[in-house]
Amino acid sequence: MNEIYIGKALDIGEQMLRTGGEVSRVEDTIARLLFRYDFKKVNVFTITSQIQITAEDNNGKVYSQFRRIDRWGTDLERLEELNQFSRDVCDGKADLIEDFVLEKKETQARKYKTYIGAILAAGGFTMFFGGSIADALITAVLAVIITFFKRFNLLINENVLLGDFIISVMTGFVGNILVLLGNRLHLGLNLDKILIGCIMLSIPGIAITHSVRDMLLGETITGLLRFTESLFTAASIASGFILISFVFGGLSV
Repeated sequence: MNEIYIGKALDIGEQMLRTGGEVSRVEDTIARLLFRYDFKKVNVFTITSQIQITAEDNNGKVYSQFRRIDRWGTDLERLEELNQFSRDVCDGKADLIEDFVLEKKETQARKYKTYIGAILAAGGFTMFFGGSIADALITAVLAVIITFFKRFNLLINENVLLGDFIISVMTGFVGNILVLLGNRLHLGLNLDKILIGCIMLSIPGIAITHSVRDMLLGETITGLLRFTESLFTAASIASGFILISFVFGGLSV
């Protein structure tokens, strides 16, 4: 039974890392959950790609498990759900084994909110940087494309950086075509403002912020790993847009 408790605690920690939780929060949550089930000594080590637990029960038996984390993202709503569930377990309002749901089914309302949020964010950045309403509408179309591929993890199962690059190239291609057609209709579209909105939607800003905070809190290894990965992700996204812009440069400017 103790192995099951540790496994469930690892499941929660893994989900928290995958949804953007910082390592200190993951370590604290796992430790509190295991203390709730009468483990007397718990050590948790977490980096962005791995969680390792060593726990000792009341009989002096030591258990050790670890979990490999292959990718992460940002889902603050799911992260809050995991936090609340952990609090309920510690308060005795929920059971770690019986009540935890590993994969929560996505509702139709949440799907709509994801797309609407992406449209508002990307379109808002386009207008903030000087784009027109027409530019924002084109950006909204591209935001839907980006969100569609990212929601279903299409093209990024094997290599996340390559997947981000391909998505950027595809989005830039569609954007250049739409701008080319729009300018032939004398809409006065601005490609740079449109691509800025798309890049701001894709860039891992929260991850970079978390990495700096981790380093300031003494989690140097985790902070450097997350920061380096975020920089590579940002470079992959930007290079995709730049490449396709050079290809179409003579047509859409």
